[in-house]
Amino acid sequence: MKQVDKHRIALITTNALGFPPFVFHRAIKFWATDGTPLIIHRTTSGVEITDYGTFMKGRRIFREEQYPIRFDFDPIQIKETEPQKFDWFENNCEDFTSHVIEQSCGQKKRPASPQRVIWIVLFALLLMIMLMIK
Repeated sequence: MKQVDKHRIALITTNALGFPPFVFHRAIKFWATDGTPLIIHRTTSGVEITDYGTFMKGRRIFREEQYPIRFDFDPIQIKETEPQKFDWFENNCEDFTSHVIEQSCGQKKRPASPQRVIWIVLFALLLMIMLMIK
């Protein structure tokens, strides 16, 4: 059995189920005391903790980054205290994982939602092209 470092969490980037292939989802992978991998992530219905196998059904990992835990990491407390309301612009899965990493690992994640920045830039470019064409 693979040795698991319970003093680390992993930021994983996967495809977002039910969305087009160019939309990504971020989640935090962590390990239970028995070494079982678990996931905490924000969904459109709130913060969820699930087992890794269930989470990965229909998903592909595009990137996984490890972070050492420097402060308290308590997934149950995170789930209970994080705002549950999902918002594309202020409270999405990327904002959630960035906040968890900042609070638990002391590493700033800016921008908190790079995907949102990309979508805003693409929308602005499209708008500028449309204005130039007219």
